[in-house]
Amino acid sequence: MKTNPNEPIARIENYSTGLTKREYMATSIAAGLAADPDILDIVGPAVGIADALIKELNKSIAHDE
Repeated sequence: MKTNPNEPIARIENYSTGLTKREYMATSIAAGLAADPDILDIVGPAVGIADALIKELNKSIAHDE
């Protein structure tokens, strides 16, 4: 099963879907990047890394099937 970056992290019946998997990954990566005071631009790289992670996850899943 592929990772859909636009799916919510968890579905809660009759409730808001909350963050998507992509948004969650990007915020987690941004938090890690923000820990380095020498990195000033964290948003673009965090989203790029999240997208690369999703792409790589989907590649490894395709090989396992």
